[in-house]
Amino acid sequence: MPSKKLAGIARKLMLAEKRINQIETVRTPFQVYPVFSLPIPKIPVPAQAQPIKIIPLAPLDLGKLNEFVSDNSVRAIECPGANQNIKVKKENIIDTNVRLGENEIIDIIKKFSKASGMPQTPIMRAIYSNMTINAFMSSALGSKFFILKH
Repeated sequence: MPSKKLAGIARKLMLAEKRINQIETVRTPFQVYPVFSLPIPKIPVPAQAQPIKIIPLAPLDLGKLNEFVSDNSVRAIECPGANQNIKVKKENIIDTNVRLGENEIIDIIKKFSKASGMPQTPIMRAIYSNMTINAFMSSALGSKFFILKH
């Protein structure tokens, strides 16, 4: 006796075939299933369909990080805090000599917030173009962020 999963697949295939042929019932080795024929709406197609235009989003100006954003081999950018080296992930994690001040970090977070339409909060996640930023802002602990490129 076939398994329930196999019987279910056979039933679905038979239902689909019978529905296409507009037969009212389907017989399987186990049961008789009624097929409800639903009308398929006809959607008018314009004589000259216009292709969809994809408008690319304007790139963000991230100051010192622009070289990493434009590099296609970079997968992620991490700023662990003010005046600390930026870490970049390509095939492995690279510690760069680029450092950002607290104001520069907050400016980058604000730019992402404004461009994505997400409100700026102490803990924030925003998506813009092919990048996602996870940011943490605190006056006591400092601000940091992680940018992931898709």
